[in-house]
Amino acid sequence: MRVGILCVLLLAGCASKPLRVRPVDEEESYRRESASALTSGQLSERTRTFLRRGALDADDLPALHARLLERRERDLAFHLAEIAFARGQRSRDPDEASKCFLSAAAYAYAFLFEDRLAPPPNPYDPAFRWSCDLYDRSLARFVADAAEQRAGRARSLRAPALHG
Repeated sequence: MRVGILCVLLLAGCASKPLRVRPVDEEESYRRESASALTSGQLSERTRTFLRRGALDADDLPALHARLLERRERDLAFHLAEIAFARGQRSRDPDEASKCFLSAAAYAYAFLFEDRLAPPPNPYDPAFRWSCDLYDRSLARFVADAAEQRAGRARSLRAPALHG
């Protein structure tokens, strides 16, 4: 009896549609996989997948920041860096953009160097290279924006980030 049920299940599985392979242009595939806030102004597929899997909202940075402090997930620091960078690029408010870029630099730095985050960073992971680029570009944008906004004013600068 059990053998009969097994045969029916196997045959039913064989009756489904055949698996099809569709050719994909390698260059287009690479562009799609390597697209990020650094190159397209949109979040990377990696960050969008992370948000979907966790049912998280990219616009709720305080909740994501609180999760980072609570769980100490290194990947979350990367995602926060990309989200803050993209938000800074979209912002029309110079003060908000400065906060975003400073936050993006801080999150990218945490991803790369913070010992209390787990697991340790893998230099072969594309997120490692993206974090280096996010840190460099965020810090450069923050410094350039701060210099432009404060031209001719006091030399000291108090610069809050998104999270305080």
